[in-house]
Amino acid sequence: MFTMELKMEITIPDDITFSDLHLAYSEDGCVLFDTGVIERICEANGTPVEFILQGFAARLIVDWYVAHRREGGEPDAIAEELLAKANAIISARQ
Repeated sequence: MFTMELKMEITIPDDITFSDLHLAYSEDGCVLFDTGVIERICEANGTPVEFILQGFAARLIVDWYVAHRREGGEPDAIAEELLAKANAIISARQ
């Protein structure tokens, strides 16, 4: 078994909101989002955009959504589903 924990601190620029992601589902059920928003976040943090888009976009979106809701942000149905899936995965690993 291989276990890896990755911790990064990402700051969302003040002029970007969670709703700017425009989360949606594709016809085949994949989550779609505005990659330009992720690119702007990566640029602001000095993080290679490929690093996030090729493996950590879902984690970034879920973590950002949790912070967004904690700060009183509006709920998002797709983000709620992603969060529920992430929590189920974490629970299954314990």
